[in-house]
Amino acid sequence: MAHPDYLSRSGQWGRVVGVLAGLLLCLLGGTAALAADDLVEQGRRIYVDGVLPSGAPLTALRAGDVRGEGSSVACVTCHRPSGMGQVEGDLQVRPITGNYLYHIGRKNMATMDPRIGKRMNQAHAGYNDETLARAIREGINSQNTRMVTLMPRYNLEAPDMAALQAYLKQLSANWSPGVTAKMIHFATIVTPEVEPARRKVYVDMLQGIFDQKNGSTMPGRRHMVSPAEMLGGTERNWTLHVWTLEGAPETWAAQLDALYARQPVFAVLGGLSSGDWSPVADFCEQKRLPNWFPSVDYSPSEHGRYTVYFSRGVGLEADVLAKTLRDGAPVKGRIVQVYREGKIGQKGSEQLRAALAETGDKTVVEDRVVRKPGRKAVREALSGLSRSDVAVLWLTPDDLAALGEGAPPKSRVIVSGRLARGQWATLPLASKKSLEVVTPYLLPHNQDANLATYRIWMDLRRFPVVDDAMQSELFFAASYMTATISEMLDNLYVDYLLERVENMLTVQETLRAVDESRMRSLAGKPGAMIAHYGPETSPEGIHRSTLERVTNIKAEQTGTSIYPALGLGAGQRHASKGAYLTRVAGPGLHDLVSDSGWIVP
Repeated sequence: MAHPDYLSRSGQWGRVVGVLAGLLLCLLGGTAALAADDLVEQGRRIYVDGVLPSGAPLTALRAGDVRGEGSSVACVTCHRPSGMGQVEGDLQVRPITGNYLYHIGRKNMATMDPRIGKRMNQAHAGYNDETLARAIREGINSQNTRMVTLMPRYNLEAPDMAALQAYLKQLSANWSPGVTAKMIHFATIVTPEVEPARRKVYVDMLQGIFDQKNGSTMPGRRHMVSPAEMLGGTERNWTLHVWTLEGAPETWAAQLDALYARQPVFAVLGGLSSGDWSPVADFCEQKRLPNWFPSVDYSPSEHGRYTVYFSRGVGLEADVLAKTLRDGAPVKGRIVQVYREGKIGQKGSEQLRAALAETGDKTVVEDRVVRKPGRKAVREALSGLSRSDVAVLWLTPDDLAALGEGAPPKSRVIVSGRLARGQWATLPLASKKSLEVVTPYLLPHNQDANLATYRIWMDLRRFPVVDDAMQSELFFAASYMTATISEMLDNLYVDYLLERVENMLTVQETLRAVDESRMRSLAGKPGAMIAHYGPETSPEGIHRSTLERVTNIKAEQTGTSIYPALGLGAGQRHASKGAYLTRVAGPGLHDLVSDSGWIVP
């Protein structure tokens, strides 16, 4: 019989052994998890960078047995960061995420080319690790047929192949934050310096668009669920979160962190600022959060991946001015820049000075900074100008109104169209005789064709026009997000959202312009408005002036925004890349004439 002390000691040893065994299992489990993470990271470097775990470059044979290596044959080049593929001309580059390759989970569908009846990804037999390795090495797919010659054949050893497969299995495997089976959460961000009237109409319009979308419609027309959406059950309601920032810009990051922690969102839809958007853009980069076409007056040339802008705002206007001043008759006097201290116009002035310096222009550039409140300070800044000078005014409407008080400057005067917000049209005619406007928008007499659907929607919803350019930007951003989300089906990944806008913006603009032009031609016919905009509307619901404005258009519709053309390529984040330098040729808002045409600096 064992001694009681021995039994006591053996029980203690048993507990010690049990604890040690548990620690060993935890250690082994942690090591296994670390090893799995390391394997995925090795696969990521192969996929994104074209670098093997050994540090050697990835090598492959392309069409005609042409050897390639490194980043030139990295998978991401064609299959994109999301792994969802793309359309290159008439060629579909199929999705290669684990869900699509291995047929994991739900039925996987992707809209590849909306130009051809919303062409979908082609079905194929599911892969396993062995058949996928054969496809990557030999170019033989899961159905035992040879793949297109553009698909490289990679020289991967077994460990490298395992790493790449591990990466593909987790790539775009789950929806991005802010997405559930029934809901997509979006935010919009408004910075504190925005005028109350602009802030109110912006938020009210966006909430109205969300309400309409959730009522089975999309802005400007009835939204019918596509066959793919219906089959997959992928249509979701949208929830809008308005993130209104307060205080100094250096405090915004903490505010945004707290708001995002409270409710993660899939994307920031739009956004409104009259100041520096950089803190918001930096936050979006850090969170890998798409920011979809904010209405901002300035964005830097250097940009990240996650914010997509309409244009560079006053920075673009400055570059256009520098080009026209360089290419035109020499300025005999000074270039005098006027802007208010601490306002975004200062960014325009800094960019113009830098752009002129890059060209070697020796013209004297003088900055006149308005520091005191009121228009009197602006008039003082405009004093003493001669006929040989060029005055460049980076001023917002309240300050620009000073041009109409007292004698107009003797010099040539150029104003920022982005900052002026159409205010120049209200000035006395005498003040306009030497006035020029650098504008990133369509010329006013060409805007009605592109903005017809927006104008009808605004009229039906009875929203006031506070800032036509800003409001039309918001309408475009929301409409285009609706169309893009519809085509993404159940593939709601942030990288894929960005890839769709890079790959399909120009295509979508062309398709939507044709569709809207066709519907506009029917707008004055009985029953057409009800068929297009729904039973709650009728021609009588639209003011006669608006109906006449959209049915008597002579200009060709080139898109659905206030910009002449929008387009992006891989890595590009500014959709409009030029501006007009115009002169005022009459008393009305439409009396802008461009002698030089569209200028891309």
